[in-house]
Amino acid sequence: RYWRDWSSDVCSSDLIASAKLQHSKEVLSVMLLLGLGQAELLNLYGEHFDFEKSQITVRRQKTQRVFTVPMYPQARPLLERLKAVGRIVPGKPLFESVSPREAISLACKRLG
Repeated sequence: RYWRDWSSDVCSSDLIASAKLQHSKEVLSVMLLLGLGQAELLNLYGEHFDFEKSQITVRRQKTQRVFTVPMYPQARPLLERLKAVGRIVPGKPLFESVSPREAISLACKRLG
C-alpha cells in the first residue's frame, strides 16, 4: 500500500526528507540504504558493524539465518556519523524502536 515504483514520481531522498523526526529519517535511511526490514533493524547491535571489512552481520528475524551485507558506499557516511555520535556501540541496539510504517505513511501524505 505504501510502496510503489518511486523512480517514476518520487525518489527515496524525497521520502526521507519529508519525514518529520530525525529518528524517523535515520530509520528510513538505514532501511533504504541497506535494504533491510524493520525486524532486521531491531536486531542490529553495534557489534554487527565491521567498519574495517565494510560489512554488517544481519540476522533474519523469521528464519534466524545470519548473513552479511556490504556497507554500501551510499550508506557509509550515515553509518560513520551514527558511530561518531555514539549510536553504533557494541552491546547496544542501533535503534531502540523501529516503526517505519507510520513514518512512511506520514511522509507520503506530506509528499502528496
